[in-house]
Amino acid sequence: MDIEILIIIAIIIALGVIAGFGMLVWRIFRRKTISSGSNLRISFSSEETLSQLFFLLFVFFLAITVMSFNRNLGNVIEWPLVILSSSFISIFLSYRFKGILLLPVGLIGLFSWWFLKASEWISFESSIDMDIKDLSLFSLPLLFSLFLYVVGSMHGQNRKFERYAAVYNVLPVIAITVALFFVSTEFGIEALQEMTEGSDIFNSGQLSLSYILGGVIFIVGVFYSLGKNIVKPIEGAALFIYGAVFGLSVFLPDMSANGQNLYLAAFFNIFLLIHLVVMLFTGYLKKKDWFINLGSFSLFVFIIVKYFDWAFDFLDKSIFFISAGILLLVLGWFIEKGRRYMLSSSNMTI
Repeated sequence: MDIEILIIIAIIIALGVIAGFGMLVWRIFRRKTISSGSNLRISFSSEETLSQLFFLLFVFFLAITVMSFNRNLGNVIEWPLVILSSSFISIFLSYRFKGILLLPVGLIGLFSWWFLKASEWISFESSIDMDIKDLSLFSLPLLFSLFLYVVGSMHGQNRKFERYAAVYNVLPVIAITVALFFVSTEFGIEALQEMTEGSDIFNSGQLSLSYILGGVIFIVGVFYSLGKNIVKPIEGAALFIYGAVFGLSVFLPDMSANGQNLYLAAFFNIFLLIHLVVMLFTGYLKKKDWFINLGSFSLFVFIIVKYFDWAFDFLDKSIFFISAGILLLVLGWFIEKGRRYMLSSSNMTI
């Protein structure tokens, strides 16, 4: 199958996901005004939704037209460059015409462009006679996504950009949660160990530049947010912990020849559980319903997935269900305490 056809299919799927997400948000959170609270409130009128869908179609057909002309001219332009250009156009139109649905398309496009180029950068290096570790393709995008969360916190300080803040906050949280779910499974651990085979990231100039720039921008962004009281100290500490885990993971030694690493599996499962609990704490701390709902749902999925993924090999079924029941009991108590806290805070505000 031609690569252009694959690109078209991928773009159609991405547009469908974004459009579906937008319509879902519109139906759930449709309001005449944007709430000044910290909950996720996004309002779309029918005319606004239609105009944004037209903008999405414009970017889509523009990319297809450019790729078609490029093929007729003998592929004078690399197709990843078309994705990069389309992504910048999406982001520009999003801010220029307040098209909220265009922003996630542009951000996903930028990450897709980097991933495609990085796949070339890790290819065989003649100077070291081997490939670069594939692990950088997994860890660096997660490190970059943390900076998007910081950008979202900055946007949240300005009522004019409150909609954009929702996008910058939701996408990184979902991406990190899905990634941690993946590497906490048996299949994910095996795939992660295979990714550690190869040479160090600093043997590639492009990857080294991406790593250094991404790390510096992230650190500067967090310190700036802390200095301006945009994020709370506990939130900044959590961001640095996430950044350290994802940033240092690219230096994991070669574990491809070893069997299943139980220490690595235990670390990522515990880290995932802590991540889900942190989501709940953040939701109650910042009074964000979507954090609480996503964290609660993810914890439920975590228990089910862990049962089928690990329990059959390492735990008796009765022990697992007793442990899961205790965890759910504690979670229910915590959610109820958080709900009462939010209600009391709302009454005090009123």
